[in-house]
Amino acid sequence: MEIHTPARAATDSGPVEPVDIADCLRDSALVLVPHLDEQGRLADFRIHHVNRRFVDPAGRPQGLVTNSLFLEAYPPAAGAGGLYDIVERVYATGEPYRAERATLTALVDQVPLDATADVAASRQGDAVLLIWRVEDESTRLAKLLHHAQRLGRIGGFEENALTGRITWSESLFALHGLPHTAAPVPLRDLPQHAHSDDGAALDRFLRTLLHHHRNATVAFRLERSDGVIRRIRVIAEPVLDSRGQLLTVRGVYQDVSAQHWTEVALAVTRDR
Repeated sequence: MEIHTPARAATDSGPVEPVDIADCLRDSALVLVPHLDEQGRLADFRIHHVNRRFVDPAGRPQGLVTNSLFLEAYPPAAGAGGLYDIVERVYATGEPYRAERATLTALVDQVPLDATADVAASRQGDAVLLIWRVEDESTRLAKLLHHAQRLGRIGGFEENALTGRITWSESLFALHGLPHTAAPVPLRDLPQHAHSDDGAALDRFLRTLLHHHRNATVAFRLERSDGVIRRIRVIAEPVLDSRGQLLTVRGVYQDVSAQHWTEVALAVTRDR
């Protein structure tokens, strides 16, 4: 696609305003200005400026990226529908662009290196402001853990024995049938939310965990306030200080209702 740039953008000197905007952002931001060929046609964009929070997907320092041509710095962006096409379209139409979990590809020793990022681009005068937020390893692992918990119907918890503060993962509120604004249920109160026949098993679990300071597990029927009964397994461990005093209890809840009813159905089938 050929784009003829207005005469005022015919140099690689970028305007000041997009630079100021970029420097106010908390995400990586690049100010791209048109780079023209000998016939005055758009051939590339020059990376006029990157802000202080700029993170290069290939790990290069800012000085190696600034003032280079965009396609020289990021050759994989030249692919059809790639990042260069997006920047070119934003510059030509003035319509902003935004995408979540886009793939940024950079070359490290000619080896493609992919990074997942949220990307946004907008035209600012005669420049394009390109913004990306690279998903770091901790964020990626947190999302993986969230999906693993969701698929496994698992939720994690931590209960501070000194302050009483309880931290639940998001899935635990749904498992208990509680809104996210509700207070988490302390371990000691579990018998109040369980079937009466499971009280003895929960008492043994709590005694082992809180008094004997040993790892413990228990399975019980959770009676929720909405009338739903779920089969729950809790696995917990104590965290002690150097003197053997209990600091924290942490562990997981797992909804094993489906597994339980599958086992019941198999047992009935065997009996028949």
